[in-house]
Amino acid sequence: MNGLTKRERILFSTTIILSILYIYYIYYFSPIMNKIKDLNFKIKILEEKKNSNIYENYSDELIKLSLYIPKSEDNSKIINRLKSFCETLSLTLYSVDFSSPYEIKNYSKSDNINVMNLYAIPVDVEIKGSYENLCNFIKCCEEDERICQIKSLDIKRNEQSYIAHLQILYYYLKSVEVEEDFGSDNLVNN
Repeated sequence: MNGLTKRERILFSTTIILSILYIYYIYYFSPIMNKIKDLNFKIKILEEKKNSNIYENYSDELIKLSLYIPKSEDNSKIINRLKSFCETLSLTLYSVDFSSPYEIKNYSKSDNINVMNLYAIPVDVEIKGSYENLCNFIKCCEEDERICQIKSLDIKRNEQSYIAHLQILYYYLKSVEVEEDFGSDNLVNN
């Protein structure tokens, strides 16, 4: 720094400051702005649903549930989410087994939610990896936008890694009105 002129020192300092600000923007500020943009989009969707004539008789609670809980099983999206979590965390996904869905009868319903039935799909997952990555996988499942519940977890130590067996319950809503219109055998989901 001693051999540089005053102008070169100012340019060098400015370059370092701009580099630090760029790194700050890329790794901290940009993800926060993306989350804010996503939340604004979800709020806009909620307002549109609330203002539409279709949802005028429904409570705010039902509209929020309909946004975060899908209207169909959609097993392919569940598999894709689990695979992406495993790839991100360097885990090996051995198996994903789906059991038949069942209706959840013991959840509290308000007057306007009784038009929807809540169902759970049990998904048995077997993965292999480090203990830290297994814990991060569980955290990813809990923080996912699709509502789910980890029902059971069994972790066994292998020679160099861990093998985890999880049972995850993924939820979805099925409309009673649709079931009455089309019959329960040939249900058409939204």
